[in-house]
Amino acid sequence: MVAGMKRMSFQQKLLVVSVTSFFLGCCLGKLWCLLLVPCGKRSVRIPYGAVVDVNSSVHLAGFHMKTILMPVNKGQHFNSLPRNPDVERLLGEKSCECSGRSLKDYFAPEDWTLKQRQRDSNLRRFNRRRFDPPDVYNHADGLSPVSYPAHGVVVRPLRAVLLEGVRVEWFEVDDYFRGTVFEVEFSGKRGVFTVLANIEDVNIVGDNTDNMFLQTTKPIHLNQQLQKVVYRNTEFNANIYDLVKIRYMGFTATIPVHIQHRQLPWLYEPEKGKIGDRVTVVVAASGHYDSLRRLVKSVEQYYPKTTVIVADDNPADVWKAYQVRNVKYYRMPHNKGYFAGLNLGISQVATEYVLIVDDDQYFTSKTKLRLLVSMLDHTNYHLVGGSVENPGHTLGSSYRILGNATHACLESQRQVYHEIKGYPGCHAADHVESFFLASTADIRVVGFDPHPAQARTGRQGRGMSEFFVAALGRLRIAVCRHVTIEQDDAGANTSRQRRAAESDMEDTHSLLRNNLTCRGQNSH
Repeated sequence: MVAGMKRMSFQQKLLVVSVTSFFLGCCLGKLWCLLLVPCGKRSVRIPYGAVVDVNSSVHLAGFHMKTILMPVNKGQHFNSLPRNPDVERLLGEKSCECSGRSLKDYFAPEDWTLKQRQRDSNLRRFNRRRFDPPDVYNHADGLSPVSYPAHGVVVRPLRAVLLEGVRVEWFEVDDYFRGTVFEVEFSGKRGVFTVLANIEDVNIVGDNTDNMFLQTTKPIHLNQQLQKVVYRNTEFNANIYDLVKIRYMGFTATIPVHIQHRQLPWLYEPEKGKIGDRVTVVVAASGHYDSLRRLVKSVEQYYPKTTVIVADDNPADVWKAYQVRNVKYYRMPHNKGYFAGLNLGISQVATEYVLIVDDDQYFTSKTKLRLLVSMLDHTNYHLVGGSVENPGHTLGSSYRILGNATHACLESQRQVYHEIKGYPGCHAADHVESFFLASTADIRVVGFDPHPAQARTGRQGRGMSEFFVAALGRLRIAVCRHVTIEQDDAGANTSRQRRAAESDMEDTHSLLRNNLTCRGQNSH
């Protein structure tokens, strides 16, 4: 009995301590709130759809509530609202109606499936090498009052696009209770705004103008209407941006809308598996006719039936007619230059890839064109070079443009970047030697500078480097050390050497053309 009384006494004491601790904690918590939170309005964020109903006029006294809206459900009934046909017909790509024969009509049914497969493979290679920033969609989804597409909105000239992803993220509940009008403003310079469908209780001011307002007292309806906002381009331009401004509750967001014609790919005849069906060799002759014959012979030896295009600007007393199978020979006016010859040769290429070589180089068993072709086929690189078996040549170089818009220089380093995944011994670079395989369509876009300042010095000058400078940011370049070509030392000795006056003229042209102040350290 005594032990039982002791146990009851202990439980009673524990109960008293617990109750005291509870009340003491409540008092301290209340004191904490009073000291740290100023009297007046206090902010509470309540997710839309939570326990607190924003349609109720009852909320905690002295508190200022903000409601965060959830994204509008695309399955809601407003998606079935009647659409404006005049607006809808301007959205997206206009449908195509053929007036003549379709491509498949030119092939036998048994050949069409193969042609489709080959064409799809060709298109994948084209798209892999292409990188068009507008294709990359980026949506700004943060804690700002408005979410919006920050990048990737594209519209064809004089067509329209739905501004998907624009929505209000939160609003002031007190404004909602007071019946305040919530307003979102759209403005642009090269187009007008309209809506694909009208949502009830939303007032639209400035429809079909470059400054449109959406007004409503119901935030949910505002978000529904925002899903139907359309931008229509009215000022034609083949390739330009319009900066669309969105304003809501003092916040401004910018949507860059890319106005651009649709660009078609440049595809080539389907490949048949042979190097000669996919690659054309281009060489600008410089008078080394014995070396040129050896080059052509080596091409035929290792890659039979591969076309070689020769552009020759030698004078009449040096020029020699050269008629050989699989060789297309073009005689140019005298002294037009090495790079004018390369431009002429590339202009005559009908294959997907072109191989640039010098006339004093020749193929060996180590000239592995299949590896270079494979790399261009399966990566996004536009140009891949090999190594020249000559002590005076380096594997590759890197470039950097230093300075600013008013004082810039070009710096080059004899180094390469990272190794290409899946291709051991191949590295990314900015500059390679004059032995490289390239996508014909892409190298034509850059081209070689035929200016007389470079015509005099040819490949012994800075002209080839100028091509790679022009390719910066336009072509992805790599180099493979185990794909090699032989080159004569004698050819370099008999080539036209750079005289001081010619060198100065070439340097001046290079600096002026590239808007540079000077050449940086270690520049070629």
